[in-house]
Amino acid sequence: MYKIIFLFSIIFSNNVLAKVDNQTKIEIEQLFNALNTSKCEFQRNNNWYSSQKASNHLKQKYEYLIKKDILTTTESFIEYAASKSSMSGIEYKVKCNNQTSSSKKWFLQQLNLIRDKK
Repeated sequence: MYKIIFLFSIIFSNNVLAKVDNQTKIEIEQLFNALNTSKCEFQRNNNWYSSQKASNHLKQKYEYLIKKDILTTTESFIEYAASKSSMSGIEYKVKCNNQTSSSKKWFLQQLNLIRDKK
Protein backbone atom coordinates (compact mmCIF):
# COMPACT_ATOMS: atom_id res chain seq x y z
CA MET A 1 0.00 0.00 0.00
CA TYR A 2 2.79 2.44 0.91
CA LYS A 3 4.54 1.73 -2.38
CA ILE A 4 1.38 2.61 -4.31
CA ILE A 5 0.95 5.86 -2.38
CA PHE A 6 4.63 6.70 -2.88
CA LEU A 7 4.47 6.03 -6.64
CA PHE A 8 1.24 7.99 -6.95
CA SER A 9 2.80 10.97 -5.13
CA ILE A 10 5.81 10.94 -7.46
CA ILE A 11 3.67 10.74 -10.59
CA PHE A 12 1.28 13.41 -9.36
CA SER A 13 4.02 15.79 -8.22
CA ASN A 14 5.77 15.57 -11.59
CA ASN A 15 2.56 16.46 -13.38
CA VAL A 16 1.85 19.57 -11.33
CA LEU A 17 5.32 21.05 -11.53
CA ALA A 18 5.20 24.35 -13.34
CA LYS A 19 7.41 25.07 -16.31
CA VAL A 20 8.72 28.51 -17.14
CA ASP A 21 7.10 29.86 -20.29
CA ASN A 22 9.04 31.57 -23.06
CA GLN A 23 7.84 35.06 -22.14
CA THR A 24 9.15 34.62 -18.60
CA LYS A 25 12.50 33.36 -19.91
CA ILE A 26 12.75 36.39 -22.19
CA GLU A 27 11.97 38.80 -19.35
CA ILE A 28 14.54 37.17 -17.07
CA GLU A 29 17.17 37.38 -19.84
CA GLN A 30 16.31 41.06 -20.21
CA LEU A 31 16.79 41.51 -16.45
CA PHE A 32 20.23 39.90 -16.71
CA ASN A 33 21.02 42.24 -19.59
CA ALA A 34 19.81 45.26 -17.60
CA LEU A 35 22.04 44.30 -14.70
CA ASN A 36 25.05 43.55 -16.92
CA THR A 37 24.87 46.89 -18.69
CA SER A 38 23.92 48.97 -15.65
CA LYS A 39 27.33 49.88 -14.17
CA CYS A 40 25.65 49.37 -10.79
CA GLU A 41 27.23 47.57 -7.90
CA PHE A 42 25.57 44.59 -6.28
CA GLN A 43 25.88 43.73 -2.61
CA ARG A 44 25.74 40.08 -1.66
CA ASN A 45 26.44 38.90 1.89
CA ASN A 46 27.81 42.35 2.78
CA ASN A 47 30.34 42.38 -0.08
CA TRP A 48 30.04 44.56 -3.18
CA TYR A 49 30.44 43.04 -6.64
CA SER A 50 30.38 44.31 -10.20
CA SER A 51 27.12 43.94 -12.06
CA GLN A 52 28.73 41.29 -14.29
CA LYS A 53 29.79 39.14 -11.32
CA ALA A 54 26.37 39.57 -9.77
CA SER A 55 24.69 38.56 -13.02
CA ASN A 56 26.85 35.43 -13.23
CA HIS A 57 25.93 34.50 -9.65
CA LEU A 58 22.22 35.07 -10.27
CA LYS A 59 22.36 33.00 -13.46
CA GLN A 60 23.66 30.07 -11.44
CA LYS A 61 20.78 30.47 -8.99
CA TYR A 62 18.35 30.80 -11.90
CA GLU A 63 19.58 27.58 -13.53
CA TYR A 64 19.30 25.74 -10.21
CA LEU A 65 15.72 26.96 -9.69
CA ILE A 66 14.81 25.99 -13.26
CA LYS A 67 16.13 22.46 -12.69
CA LYS A 68 14.10 22.22 -9.50
CA ASP A 69 10.95 23.54 -11.27
CA ILE A 70 10.56 26.26 -8.67
CA LEU A 71 10.17 29.28 -10.95
CA THR A 72 6.83 30.07 -12.54
CA THR A 73 7.02 33.81 -13.24
CA THR A 74 9.58 36.56 -13.56
CA GLU A 75 8.44 37.78 -10.16
CA SER A 76 9.24 34.37 -8.67
CA PHE A 77 12.76 34.67 -10.12
CA ILE A 78 13.12 38.03 -8.40
CA GLU A 79 11.74 36.65 -5.14
CA TYR A 80 13.69 33.37 -5.02
CA ALA A 81 16.95 34.24 -6.78
CA ALA A 82 17.52 37.99 -6.96
CA SER A 83 16.31 39.33 -3.61
CA LYS A 84 18.42 37.67 -0.94
CA SER A 85 21.00 35.03 -0.23
CA SER A 86 19.50 31.59 -0.05
CA MET A 87 22.31 30.60 2.33
CA SER A 88 22.44 33.50 4.81
CA GLY A 89 19.05 35.12 4.18
CA ILE A 90 20.74 38.53 3.90
CA GLU A 91 18.95 40.86 1.48
CA TYR A 92 20.82 41.82 -1.69
CA LYS A 93 21.29 45.51 -2.48
CA VAL A 94 21.97 47.44 -5.67
CA LYS A 95 23.84 50.73 -5.76
CA CYS A 96 23.53 52.95 -8.84
CA ASN A 97 24.71 56.57 -8.97
CA ASN A 98 25.24 56.63 -5.18
CA GLN A 99 21.63 55.50 -4.62
CA THR A 100 21.24 52.19 -2.79
CA SER A 101 18.06 50.15 -2.80
CA SER A 102 17.05 46.57 -2.23
CA SER A 103 17.75 44.39 -5.23
CA LYS A 104 14.13 43.28 -5.15
CA LYS A 105 12.99 46.87 -5.65
CA TRP A 106 15.61 47.45 -8.36
CA PHE A 107 14.64 44.30 -10.30
CA LEU A 108 10.92 45.04 -10.03
CA GLN A 109 11.57 48.55 -11.40
CA GLN A 110 13.57 47.07 -14.28
CA LEU A 111 10.80 44.57 -14.95
CA ASN A 112 8.26 47.38 -15.12
CA LEU A 113 10.47 49.21 -17.63
CA ILE A 114 10.76 46.05 -19.73
CA ARG A 115 7.02 45.50 -19.72
CA ASP A 116 6.27 49.15 -20.47
CA LYS A 117 8.35 48.90 -23.67
CA LYS A 118 6.04 46.23 -25.09
